[in-house]
Amino acid sequence: MDVVLFEARGRYFKPCGEVVPTSLSNIIPGRLVRTGIRRYRFYVDGELVEELSYSEPKWLIIDKAEMVHGFLAEAEERGARILFRALRPGGEEFLEGGVVVDARGPYSPIPRRTIMLARMILEEAEVDGETVELWFDSKRVGFYWVFPHDEGAANIGAGFIGEDHPHMLLEEFKASHPLLSEARVRDLRAAPLTIMGGSPYYKGMLAVGEAAGLVYPLTGEGIRPAILSAQALLQALRRAGGRGSREYAAQLYRDNVGRIVSDIRVQRALLARFKSLSSSGRRRLLKMLPRELWEKIYVEGGLSLGDVVRTAGRKPSLLLALI
Repeated sequence: MDVVLFEARGRYFKPCGEVVPTSLSNIIPGRLVRTGIRRYRFYVDGELVEELSYSEPKWLIIDKAEMVHGFLAEAEERGARILFRALRPGGEEFLEGGVVVDARGPYSPIPRRTIMLARMILEEAEVDGETVELWFDSKRVGFYWVFPHDEGAANIGAGFIGEDHPHMLLEEFKASHPLLSEARVRDLRAAPLTIMGGSPYYKGMLAVGEAAGLVYPLTGEGIRPAILSAQALLQALRRAGGRGSREYAAQLYRDNVGRIVSDIRVQRALLARFKSLSSSGRRRLLKMLPRELWEKIYVEGGLSLGDVVRTAGRKPSLLLALI
């Protein structure tokens, strides 16, 4: 089956935390892994409210740019035609009976709602190579992150709904962090992140990852659902073979990503609830989150409605806060 793949640019550039779960380690070359994460610390208005520790890493910090380039090279070797056309509509005219895949993330023409992220790479940063920090500011909807990067460096970032210049907030956060204020900035970038919209099938194109809206909105995590959706699309195309139409392949693909879409809908509903609260309400809700929800949302990534109901049902005050 002939395949055209749309990418935004020839050289990967979008900043993020560069993390994948260890469950995907089988498809990530070992040379791209920088470190493994087995500790997670969550702060609310500067106060440590939860810490999760594991005997084995749950996440891998990777060289995402090289991973993306490797995937694109493999796609070309397997016969895909790759076109770099950020923000240009169309695509279905390229192949009669073939497949057009949109992998342009937030630079796809598929309608979406985005926020802006800012990310710094800091040198001479005193961070633990096995620990991630997430810092929540109850005055805003979003968080700051502190991730290890390569040796002696840290990846810090900020993303908040309604904040168009997160780099200014990130600079303030860096200056106030007890271990990062003196670190030197190697690189500063900003990029949009999808929190609403996107579609797995749009105007004849089959979209994967962020182009399809497959980003966990509470965390901003996009690499995991991007890889899972690409695998789901491959399965759909293999099943459809050369016999079915694009619409048939699209239906198989929708079925395959149904669980991811469902989890994202639950997270979007919780995000909307979180946004509707006052600053004090957000602080109270974050502080009452049980360990299992911190783990489910921010470490494991998926969150079903059943997870929310079961957990909140054991804690009536949390259930009231959520509804």
